[in-house]
Parts: sequence; C-alpha cells; structure tokens
Amino acid sequence: MVNVYFIASFYDDDLMNPQFLCHKLFSAKLYLVTAPNHLGRPKFSLEDTSIPLMNYTDDSYMGKKVNKFLQDHHSDKFETNFVSSMSLLLKDMIKGGYGVGWLPDYSIQDELKQNQLKIMPMKESVLSVDIYLYRSSARLNATSEGLWNFVKAIDWTIA
Repeated sequence: MVNVYFIASFYDDDLMNPQFLCHKLFSAKLYLVTAPNHLGRPKFSLEDTSIPLMNYTDDSYMGKKVNKFLQDHHSDKFETNFVSSMSLLLKDMIKGGYGVGWLPDYSIQDELKQNQLKIMPMKESVLSVDIYLYRSSARLNATSEGLWNFVKAIDWTIA
C-alpha cells in the first residue's frame, strides 16, 4: 500500500477546508501571447475580427481560468481551434503561428527574450495562478512533518 502525504497542485477550493493544511509555493501569471509575423510584430491583433485560440481543456485549472476570463469579458472574437491540457504543446502551436493563447510566465521567458513570442496588450488579460502544497491536517510521521516544515521555510519566489 502506498501512502500519499502531499499533493502539489494549483489552488483548489475542495482542499481549502479544515481537513487539510496548505502552503502556497508560488504564484505565476498567464500572459496572452502570439508568435511574431515576418516583420517581428504580433502575428495576431486584438483588432482582428476572429482570433484563433489555442486553449486548455475545459476541465483543467488553466482552462477554467481562461474560459472565465473570456466569459467575463465577452471576448467572443476568440475562436478555439486547438485544445490541450499541456501548456508546452500549446506553446509549440502558438510559436508555430497557429493562434494565440495564455501561457505561464515561467515557461515563456526565453521565448519573449528571443522574440519568438509577443505579449498581446489586452486589458486585464494577465491571469494569476497559485500553486500550493496540500496535506492532511492530521499529524504525519516525523519524516513527513520534517519535510513539511522544510518546504514552509523555503522562499519559493521564482526569479
């Protein structure tokens, strides 16, 4: 039998209750990005009548965040053309010029520096995501308690 003592996950309402303890590891931002065109400018524009969207699956954490943003901002000009739960696959599709999408800041730093991706300037489109470590509120064995205390003492800020 395998015992699971910790879960590393995005924020989860179901785990935010007295039965569990949590510790925020870090926060990240999702940016709306596109590939550049042959002139180095964004390939897609918010002025376009239809914008192909490379989106996350509806049941994924990031998919829920993106879909809520689109619903709240009546962003009907986005047309979902590709769906994946993997941000790396979405990044490849966006870099290939197939559309736009929201990608986490920690996964696109090099691409932004190398002008392989451009951030689209859409008002309020930067979405926040939080990553937590969850555990049972019940006392764990000494090793697991030690790991929990170690993780809580670390500065998880991503540079």
